[in-house]
Amino acid sequence: MKTADTLQQDEDLLERLLHQQLPQIVDFNPANQQTTPQALLHRQAFAALHPALQRRLLEYLLWQLGASAHYQQILATRDLALHGHTGQELHLSRGLRVRVERHQLHFAYPRGRGPWRGRLAD
Repeated sequence: MKTADTLQQDEDLLERLLHQQLPQIVDFNPANQQTTPQALLHRQAFAALHPALQRRLLEYLLWQLGASAHYQQILATRDLALHGHTGQELHLSRGLRVRVERHQLHFAYPRGRGPWRGRLAD
């Protein structure tokens, strides 16, 4: 019982920290009738977070964008945010593309939701 209580407290803290940091790190544009959701992640602010918060933030962001948030995708996106070079891209599920811009990661569905091959810039 004590372990479960401790883990729940840890979970609560991480969730609170995530929502405190999120507005400074992610600019989120939700979907409307004409568009799909998009987001910009500020790389420098993201890099300053603890790795546990980085992973949690990416998981939350991917779910908010309607994409799968599998552990390997979270790790690949984290690596891109921390070490990617301008122009690099990551292709995630359902047509979501992540493109490295100089100071940001750009998350978008350039051809709508659905699988396709090709670069975000195309």
